[in-house]
Amino acid sequence: MKKLLLIIPILLIFTGCADYKELNNIAIVTGIAVDMEDDKYKVSILISNSKKAQESSKEGDAGTIVYDGTGKNFSMALKKIDNRIPKKIYLGHLAVIIVSEDVAKKGLADISDYLFRSPETTKRSYLIMTRNDEKASDVLKILSPLESFPSQNVKLNIENANNASSISDDMTYSDFMETYLRKGAEPYLPTIKIYGKEDKGSTSKALESTELKAFVGLKGLALFKNSKFLDYATDDESRGINIATDNTTEMIVETTCDDGYIITALSGLETKTKIKFVGNEPIVNINVKADGNIQEITCDTDLKKQENIQMIEEKTEKKVKKLVNQGIEVAKENETDIFGYGNLVYKKNPKYFKEIDDWNKKFITLDINIDIDVNIKTMGATKQSLKAAKKYD
Repeated sequence: MKKLLLIIPILLIFTGCADYKELNNIAIVTGIAVDMEDDKYKVSILISNSKKAQESSKEGDAGTIVYDGTGKNFSMALKKIDNRIPKKIYLGHLAVIIVSEDVAKKGLADISDYLFRSPETTKRSYLIMTRNDEKASDVLKILSPLESFPSQNVKLNIENANNASSISDDMTYSDFMETYLRKGAEPYLPTIKIYGKEDKGSTSKALESTELKAFVGLKGLALFKNSKFLDYATDDESRGINIATDNTTEMIVETTCDDGYIITALSGLETKTKIKFVGNEPIVNINVKADGNIQEITCDTDLKKQENIQMIEEKTEKKVKKLVNQGIEVAKENETDIFGYGNLVYKKNPKYFKEIDDWNKKFITLDINIDIDVNIKTMGATKQSLKAAKKYD
């Protein structure tokens, strides 16, 4: 007992603020942006524990700083930044990695190799791409009145947008690399766009106004092959891709009726994909199930009649099937199996898969059957539209 009493004070001495000095000497990076400049990589890092962040007490002040460096590879560009700042770069809290279209066209395998080998990175950082000629570094500079750090703003946008619109996806760096390395599968990425003027949204004055001068928002998906960017999917094509890959659980579907429209909120979306061989040829069977809630209706439709509910279910199923077909078609047009059907074929019949020289060529001729099952469960607080309530009640 006496020995135990002696050990406890010793343990307390070696705990507490032992790491304070180390934390004070590192630059915590929460966001990385990669652009191309004069055929070299330009790497920008967002540091979130800057002196300004620690000392700022005025609400609306920017508490971050962006450093950048260029080099013929990712390591050299990062090393140039390291030589310019008085603290050691630390990637253990990296939240987002943003790449420009130019970088994506060259291929993400090279820059991914550094992050894959780094023991500091968690591999759970979100990976996203800017569109057209927008710079990835500009996204890191756009301030938000709702979040302290631009990287956190992008991170939360990614996490929320998939269920909000179903056009994006919360793709992590490790998800991208896993798909890239998998047989018979190609990756894709969500994209981000700056709305407004970047130079107006990157200063603390932008947060002092009730009107946003600039903000970032997520757009549709970018299709890849062998880690290189190919093409963009439209919003509807992106929704179809997310449904087919079982990467969305909620979405809003609009259908028309004789004199108006119906908005159905789908929840519990679940997609199951199976491969069946018929006559030594693979056939893909996609089954999508979802519960529906009538969220808005302007039609003169009696919802107390079961045949009208069934009509809405059928219209919704037809619309969802169209979205899935659009997603599949854009992938076939670009000859890239972003759905991983080749991987399912490989698992079911490795011998057949190995006999195919180029699976992406085979993918464009693949037979794909789509079955959608929507079950309308609720109709909100009222069981009729206002028009129908006046006419039928």
